[in-house]
Amino acid sequence: MNDIARMINDLQTAAMTPLDLADHYWIVGGATDQVYSSKTNTYVPLDDPAYVQFLADGKYPSPIAVEADIWPCQADIKPAWLFNGTSFAQPAVGAWTKTQLHAYQVMSRYDAEQGGMVLTSGMPILTNDRSQAKISGARQAAEKDSAFTTQWHAADGTFYSLASADVIAMSDELQTHIDNCFSTSATVAADIEAGTTTTTDQIDAAFAAVVAAAKK
Repeated sequence: MNDIARMINDLQTAAMTPLDLADHYWIVGGATDQVYSSKTNTYVPLDDPAYVQFLADGKYPSPIAVEADIWPCQADIKPAWLFNGTSFAQPAVGAWTKTQLHAYQVMSRYDAEQGGMVLTSGMPILTNDRSQAKISGARQAAEKDSAFTTQWHAADGTFYSLASADVIAMSDELQTHIDNCFSTSATVAADIEAGTTTTTDQIDAAFAAVVAAAKK
């Protein structure tokens, strides 16, 4: 088989082989010194061993205009917080940009805030936005009427009889939890900017403390 025939055969084989989007390469913007690797979510040089093997296996990188155009191929297999609308590649394996870390901490704060809590009384409550609105409404009613009572459907599926003081206490504890989430978020954000928080593990540890306090 001559070189032309071999090239045609390789192209036909590549055309019939579905792309492995989790382990593929893209040439972004006509770059001649690097390619984007979906496996590592980084840009790698042309002599990267894995890329060299990729080519040796008869596979071909895909040309693409800008990095953002790759995202539709990665959105189902990578976390959304990586993508800022323009880019999502990491600067290195195990490293993230400050923008990515900020997005991750915002997501972590939201998950902690919405993840539920256990009141001092022992009653577990939901803390999602809908539950926060309900608790706020119940508090308003309790503040207007000291004789107010309600049957609260708790997170464990049972009903608890709450007097006005119980409702106000529930609202106060919920607000403390929310404040803890945002205070932690502010601290983590400052640490990201200062360069003292550089990993998602550090962010996880910060919010783990908030979650633990809420589920005491």
